[in-house]
Amino acid sequence: MLLQRFGGNLIRKDSWLGNLPWAYLRASLILGVGFFYTAKVALAG
Repeated sequence: MLLQRFGGNLIRKDSWLGNLPWAYLRASLILGVGFFYTAKVALAG
């Protein structure tokens, strides 16, 4: 969330970080965390 809120100010558009597909990276991170907790619950039960 912090990256989404402040990322535009911290990362310049002309740098290599500004050229990354941040929407896809953020979505992948959210899905990864969801899969991690789903697997954790499934294995615990």
